[in-house]
Amino acid sequence: MNRFSRLLALSLLTALAGCSGKSPEVAQTSEGAAAPEIQKLSERELEVLECLARGRLYKEIADHLGVKIDTVRKHLQSLYQKLHVHTRTEAVVKYLRK
Repeated sequence: MNRFSRLLALSLLTALAGCSGKSPEVAQTSEGAAAPEIQKLSERELEVLECLARGRLYKEIADHLGVKIDTVRKHLQSLYQKLHVHTRTEAVVKYLRK
């Protein structure tokens, strides 16, 4: 999937989640506290989730954060458990709904 397709998919997910076009940072400050599950995430897990929400691939996330792809996968596994989700899409939707 090319970058345009990923951005289009992310836009559709955002619309389906009922979120505005605001960045997650702006949405969080303007809409109050985050969901309890989101608050349980570590700072690094939030960084990984933010990258997912921006449509980045695991390799791109690893490069951006300066870690190995296996480290990204471990962060994803942990945040999936904390958010009670099973897929990247579910995690992004829950993140955007915060």
